Amino acid sequence: MAGLGSSLVSKLLKSHNVSSLHTRCAATSTVREARNKAELVDAVDETTGFNVEVLSGEQEALFSYLGSLQFLPVFDHSVLNIDIGGSSIEFAIRSCEKVGFSMSLKFGHITTDIHR
Repeated sequence: MAGLGSSLVSKLLKSHNVSSLHTRCAATSTVREARNKAELVDAVDETTGFNVEVLSGEQEALFSYLGSLQFLPVFDHSVLNIDIGGSSIEFAIRSCEKVGFSMSLKFGHITTDIHR
């Protein structure tokens, strides 16, 4: 299995001219909260060769905000970025040229639906 996953990832990176040095494997809320987080992270590493970085809620909020800047160049304004995910919602507020507040709530569209 390790060879297959690693081979598939290598082919994908090569087909899009992406250096493995420019890749990052990050996991968010669902993995962060999973009971079998360590086993999952180990399985991804073994299968693909990628070291999985499990982001904190605050890191997830910050990366979501930074990603939104690619589409909404609002560098000179105060901004509230809200990322509604499957098992969490992240908030990041930027003012005075820096993110001054970020947080993650364990509340998303999948977890809300499960608890009905």
